[in-house]
Amino acid sequence: PTGVGKTTTIAKLAARAVKRHGPTGVALLTTDTYRIGAYEQLKIYGDLLKVPVKVVKDHDDLVRTMELIPRHVTVLIDNMGVSQRDRYVAQQAAMLAGTTRDVTRLLVLNASSHGETLDEVARSYSRDGGAPLQGCIVSKADEANSLGAALDTAIRYRLPIHYVSTGQQVPEDLLFLDGARLVERALGQEHERRDLYAPSEADLAALLSASRTHDQAQQQHSGLEQLLGMLLAGGQSGKTFAPQTFQRACDAIEDRLPVAEAWDIWRTATDKHAASRDAAGEHLDRMMRTVRIAGHARPARPVLAVHGSAAFGQAQQRKSTLRASLLFTSHGEALVTAGQQVAMPEGWVSSDGASDHRVLGPVQAGMAQVQMLSHSRADWSVIHAFEHDAPTIWRQASQDGLDWIGRAGKTTRLIHEGVRATAAAIARRVPHQPVNVASISVDTEGRRRGDRVFWAAAIPVALTEKGRAGQPVQLVSVQVADRSDGRIVRQLFAVAHTPHHEADLEQLATWVVTAYWARAIMRAAARQMDHGSHDGASTASLATALLCTQNALAAWALLNDPEALDDALEQLMMQASPGLDDMLTALLKLFAVKQWLDGEGGRT
Repeated sequence: PTGVGKTTTIAKLAARAVKRHGPTGVALLTTDTYRIGAYEQLKIYGDLLKVPVKVVKDHDDLVRTMELIPRHVTVLIDNMGVSQRDRYVAQQAAMLAGTTRDVTRLLVLNASSHGETLDEVARSYSRDGGAPLQGCIVSKADEANSLGAALDTAIRYRLPIHYVSTGQQVPEDLLFLDGARLVERALGQEHERRDLYAPSEADLAALLSASRTHDQAQQQHSGLEQLLGMLLAGGQSGKTFAPQTFQRACDAIEDRLPVAEAWDIWRTATDKHAASRDAAGEHLDRMMRTVRIAGHARPARPVLAVHGSAAFGQAQQRKSTLRASLLFTSHGEALVTAGQQVAMPEGWVSSDGASDHRVLGPVQAGMAQVQMLSHSRADWSVIHAFEHDAPTIWRQASQDGLDWIGRAGKTTRLIHEGVRATAAAIARRVPHQPVNVASISVDTEGRRRGDRVFWAAAIPVALTEKGRAGQPVQLVSVQVADRSDGRIVRQLFAVAHTPHHEADLEQLATWVVTAYWARAIMRAAARQMDHGSHDGASTASLATALLCTQNALAAWALLNDPEALDDALEQLMMQASPGLDDMLTALLKLFAVKQWLDGEGGRT
């Protein structure tokens, strides 16, 4: 029906399809020739995903268009929104039924609609004369007080729920929820509401029958539970792992952008048939498009690009450096890695194709990372974060018109109210205010901490330049305190220059904390590099760097997301106070389980 979010849902499905099949394996069609801007909206998504978008006017046009599309291409059709009481319902059904290819129809149910409306919608579309509905997608769950009415409709009309849409972000806000979680969301709300339906005796009988079938299936999987326990618990035969727990966790992998991208890279790296010479470049290009499709890197929602580095290779007597740009949302939530650089004794190589045998200094390396991100993305809205206390790179970034944040130390010299002083001395003169940095629940060592609070202050200062005041900037001071006794356990200092973005104190503090904490991600990625292959300045080094960096970023995202710590990940970590390395190990185990469950384990 109209206004339920079909086009946005199609875009989310298209983004997932492109990740699986590539841009050449997906095509978008729309039958909506009535709504103003309908084709243009879908065309924007198509351009970002680099997939063709075509508009079809009638049945004959649809047949001709479908015949021109190869059979291996996945076709997603965004049909015209039609009220359940409109005569065009039957016409739309007839148009789709008359093609030379089978069409799977999914009904989109608006979770915020009344139960009576949803019942009328499902009844109309299930009796419109077209192919039987193969399921539904529940949309606008973020706008609904409860999923009860949508679930009741899906049960009554036997429509399997493929996904639940929880917002406008593409492709993140599209979740797979199993039956238990759907029921939990439906019954777990505390809002007072009128029950729209009361279950009949027939409904209860059907539910009991389904329960008995489920119990029988569980008995058949008992041997598999023990097998998973032996494989994943290090031979602890007394511990069992429910297969459905792992299936649920595996299904949820693609619901989180950083984890979905890590899985895709990992699957390519472990599949000898899928790997290609330029796989790393293809992954990076697609990840950048995915970030933009999700609505980031725009003026109102800039991305924070943390340009970090970490050493690796000491054990092999090959002292090397991994440099990478890590992208976060403006709220500090992990996204993807935008580019990598591997520096070894014989030279360095970057994911943008640059390489040299000469060693790069900190300033040169930092600007090289900026250039990797800026390459062909001049319209992106980015806050660059540098890990070194280096006024030279700060001035260079300002000259290039960039918005940036630079790590500062206690003794960094700045000009405040005409007087030269250290960052620590200036920060002591101003009061700090409590700020909410909700996206981070771990510490700089990558260990989960739930007992920290943040206080921050932003002070106008100027950089020192040859004995005189230079460029005006802000000194940002963030105090990390213990929630129980108020004791300050750490104080962070940073210099910020963001003329193109109006950032309040909470936003500045979030950027600073995220940039500081990101060092744990780089160290975890470097430790993984020590276990990978890096044979000189070759494409294998960059492929390993991409894999290790995105894996560490995904583990960081899961560690900071309490809802992600479901039974499967907790059992895989087997740690009371898990750290980033524990989560990274658990994530890689989960990837292996998912590959096995998907039937790909034999090729690894």
